[in-house]
Amino acid sequence: MQLTIQKTKTVGEVKQEFAHTFPSLKIEFFRTAHQKEEGSPLKQMLHDDSLLSVAYPMLRQGIYFFFPTTTVADFELGLQKELGVSVQVFRLSKGVWLETTKTDNLTLAQQNANATEVVSRMRFNVNSLFL
Repeated sequence: MQLTIQKTKTVGEVKQEFAHTFPSLKIEFFRTAHQKEEGSPLKQMLHDDSLLSVAYPMLRQGIYFFFPTTTVADFELGLQKELGVSVQVFRLSKGVWLETTKTDNLTLAQQNANATEVVSRMRFNVNSLFL
């Protein structure tokens, strides 16, 4: 799996690329990096139409390779160290996007499965109310 980071891309374009692989996860871009198991201030979140070259003047273009077995912490740190972009992974839980701060040690696949499992249980519970 890969994300292509180019100066001409917008934040939204990279987010869509990630979402194709992990539909129950999303990444958000921030002006500054965060520490492992820490959140990022909302006021530092970049808009989807932000150009990567403007948001990150020291951006290093390239392709970031990762695997479903990559932990959230390693994914976020790798993007920061290799290409100079600061991201935070979010997981969908009961219709709300949650930062994965306390579960940074889980893999991207585990996070995606956990989110999908919650959505499936919600659908079952909602449907069973009308039986």
